[in-house]
Amino acid sequence: MVRAGNGVIGIVREVYSKWERRCPFTPDHVRRLRELGVRVLVQPCTKRIFTDNQFEAAGAELVDDLSPANTIFGVKQVPQDQLLPDRTYMFFSHVIKAQLENMPLLDEILAQRVRLIDYERINQGGDSSAPRCVAFGQYAGKAGMVNTFRGLGERLLSRGFSSPFLSIGSAYQHQDYDQAMAAIRRLGEKISADGTPAHFAPLIFVFTGNGNVSQGAQIVARELGDAFEMVELESLPELVAKGKSGEVDRRKIYGTVCDIDNMAVRNDGGPFDATEYLTHPERYSPIFHERVAPYASVIVNSCYWDARYPRLLTTEQQRELIADKRTRLLAVGDITCDVGGSIEFLATDTSIEKPYFHFDFDPSLSADTDSPNSAVKESVPQEDDTSVLMMGVDILPSEFPIEASAHFGDALLPYVPILAGDGDGAGTGAGMTDEEVQLREAELAGACITQDGKLQPHFEYILGMREAKERDLRTMEEQERDILFSAVEGTELSPRLRQQLEGSTVLNVQGHLFDSGLINQVLNLIEEHKGRFAVIECNVAPNTGPQKYTSSALLQITMDEGRHALEEVITAIETLASVIPQAEAEVAELPKYCEGQFGRTLMRE
Repeated sequence: MVRAGNGVIGIVREVYSKWERRCPFTPDHVRRLRELGVRVLVQPCTKRIFTDNQFEAAGAELVDDLSPANTIFGVKQVPQDQLLPDRTYMFFSHVIKAQLENMPLLDEILAQRVRLIDYERINQGGDSSAPRCVAFGQYAGKAGMVNTFRGLGERLLSRGFSSPFLSIGSAYQHQDYDQAMAAIRRLGEKISADGTPAHFAPLIFVFTGNGNVSQGAQIVARELGDAFEMVELESLPELVAKGKSGEVDRRKIYGTVCDIDNMAVRNDGGPFDATEYLTHPERYSPIFHERVAPYASVIVNSCYWDARYPRLLTTEQQRELIADKRTRLLAVGDITCDVGGSIEFLATDTSIEKPYFHFDFDPSLSADTDSPNSAVKESVPQEDDTSVLMMGVDILPSEFPIEASAHFGDALLPYVPILAGDGDGAGTGAGMTDEEVQLREAELAGACITQDGKLQPHFEYILGMREAKERDLRTMEEQERDILFSAVEGTELSPRLRQQLEGSTVLNVQGHLFDSGLINQVLNLIEEHKGRFAVIECNVAPNTGPQKYTSSALLQITMDEGRHALEEVITAIETLASVIPQAEAEVAELPKYCEGQFGRTLMRE
């Protein structure tokens, strides 16, 4: 994968968002690179958190033209018309799941013979199942927690209660991270002195997951000092009971961590197994809405989720909690920012300048109107409403651009001499042992998506996934909308459509889908049986390291001839999976996944 550099690197100006003030390297990093003999070109930028003068003083050359650089670094996607041919680029590309909005960028990368290395795929040892090496996650948690505190203050005020949380601004409104933490400490002192509104005591913050994002949020919460206390999840019912009797200390707020073993239970009643849950989530049912949600004042959502797993909290589950008067939920700080995801009523993402909306759970709203924005209230809620304040900013680390850039650059810096070096010249190895150099090279190889105008073998799956998504999009455009949604209410389904519905389902296919070629063969097999399919969700783990790990795909399938034909194709897929041993694949039907809504694969009559 490694090819000769020329000792020159470039840093692009960020144009993805007006709020994107981060950069992959700080002036201090530039200074250290110059000491290694690496020449650094920096495009001038007036919104970057570090000034052009600071970069110039560190030894960088301020130029618009980065063509002398062999390797060019950015944070977010580089505009396709600004790509230079035959260069190495490193940035978050958002193409590894064949995101259609970024396929034109991928096309241009291939046309320009760009070697694309994606930070998201730099994993320890080059093993995609291992922890990531270069990420902003902790600062997403930190900024998200500051914003959640501020949002809680606004929510309490909308309910008619002043609180100390109103003194906190959003993360970006503080000069830097240290100043933000000083404000958090003052908030803690205010809570310790004056307490929180008795009407809502105890205020309980539930942190989902315990990874880097959650840890970042917890670090900020602990800056409250004596005003913050971590408690065990099992103690929440007793704590809430004390609040109702007035025995709880309202000069504190409380936090607890909810990990995956308190989010779902095995369908057969057996013990929770984390590995099984992660690989076979269809064997589990959600319990967060029963065990945890009734006690939460604020949910700080920080855990990974995709469509294979049960949602943490659905719109209907929250409605039921409201109807049963079993909810205390005031706000959700959804740091994951998965719209319609694990917290289903995150109906839309939000922006740094406008970070909140209120989701209305008025039961008079039909299920169809819970689509993004339909239940978003722009006006201030009334005192007695049951709406929830939602925060879902998608570039939270950019609210702490100084510290986030420093943290990111520290992790990225060891790779630069390898990329910039020519084998014997500028900075190659930078004092690393041969073993360390080989390790870094393996990690870069695992993250290399394109080279010499081609997708690398472990990313060739993007082509098939893209084709399926584009076919799905064309089908949706042709059909306009699912016939179930367009049918006149009360109209009886025709026998033909009823038969199609009986022949529709979703399969979860899991294994080494792409390097074995299984996924393409499965899709071809469905077409050979004259069926239709759509890729609902795909989670990819490319095989590049010594440890074996799996990918998964949720496939919606419709067979016009009904259930009998569907069972035949399912059996054929299972047989196919069994005769490709290297795929180590399993096939599971999820018959209730789409709840009868198969608009992607039904045919209009």
